[in-house]
Amino acid sequence: MTASATSTAPQRPLRPFGLSLAILASAILFGLLPIAENAITLALSNYQIIEEGLASGIRLSNYDPSASILQIVLSGIFLLLAILTWRGRPQAMRYAFPLAVLAFALGNIVWRLWPALSMPANLLDGIDSAREVAQSYLRGQLVITILTAAYCLWFSNRWSARAFFRGYYTDYDLTMLAEHNRSG
Repeated sequence: MTASATSTAPQRPLRPFGLSLAILASAILFGLLPIAENAITLALSNYQIIEEGLASGIRLSNYDPSASILQIVLSGIFLLLAILTWRGRPQAMRYAFPLAVLAFALGNIVWRLWPALSMPANLLDGIDSAREVAQSYLRGQLVITILTAAYCLWFSNRWSARAFFRGYYTDYDLTMLAEHNRSG
């Protein structure tokens, strides 16, 4: 092969910026955020017994730490999957990542967000602004969860992401790349 032939030969596709954004957003939403929330809840549940003033106004009477530990473990598994997806290897990450994002988004909505949003206010807990703040936070997280999952599913099926996971360009990819370079 000559030097000119090797310089025009397609190289391994790089990770598209949109895929990087999808991986980072989902890692934060389904990995880091649940770990932080559950770690804080676990810490507060321990401090409530030791020092009442530190956790005043917080009632964790029916708190089950095993559910928080399960969420931390699942979030850790998702972070590991996000790291493998970031690398693009193994090639099965092309299918595993969107399925994991969809599963975590649906699980988050069905078992966490929807029940908390549909729960009526209990007047025995008292009337304060914390409930409204929590409801606003949960509504925002519901919207962000839906948008993040939709973006991850959409971008992981684009030709540039498929080429990245595959590790090489097909003729169709080269055609799309040429069109993209002409228009941009």
